[in-house]
Amino acid sequence: MTRSRLILAAWFASLAGSLFALIGSAFADQVYEAASLTDALKTLPCEAFRKDIDGAWMLVAKIRVGTSLYYGEVWKETRESRILDGRCSQ
Repeated sequence: MTRSRLILAAWFASLAGSLFALIGSAFADQVYEAASLTDALKTLPCEAFRKDIDGAWMLVAKIRVGTSLYYGEVWKETRESRILDGRCSQ
């Protein structure tokens, strides 16, 4: 491969990495609105939650319910985790 092709390939790889970072940060900055936390668990996209290997669910998006802002909540063996198990488990 010529030097110019290597430089071009490196530039495209850098651009792709930047785009992935931008898309990920845009998702993290998005704030969903919901009437209640239960409503949010039932209606938000499954990408707003992450299931850990131990079975616990973590909220990876921000949810505003009234004046409260939820982020990083973790549920395991709870009513909330059962809702997510029913909707989002593969």
